[in-house]
Amino acid sequence: MARREHLDSLDQDINDHIEAEVEENLARGMKPEEARRCALIRFGNRVAIKEDAYGVWHLAWLQQARQDARYAVRTLLRNRRFAATVILTLALAIGMNTAVFSVIEAVLLRPLPYPQTRVARLLFT
Repeated sequence: MARREHLDSLDQDINDHIEAEVEENLARGMKPEEARRCALIRFGNRVAIKEDAYGVWHLAWLQQARQDARYAVRTLLRNRRFAATVILTLALAIGMNTAVFSVIEAVLLRPLPYPQTRVARLLFT
């Protein structure tokens, strides 16, 4: 189904649900205006329900990430000095992070080239 058909179908489902609730309220003895008002109140916010359904049907987080990325690129293109500072900072941070973890891995995490003693085998195996 196309996006528009999904939304039209959802609108129809919402209306059907509200009408069923109105019918139940009328069967309980409420006046028609009160029955519709209570059904709408009980159902809740239509827009929020449509947004939730859209989030289930589509990868809303992916669209939001794409919008955020486009906004970031537009912002960086407007101010070239700021963009250069951001890119340089990220490059330095990534380089330093890689260097520190390489040293930690080489010094602390990789086993030493000495044969294991009997005590070390008992403790670490």
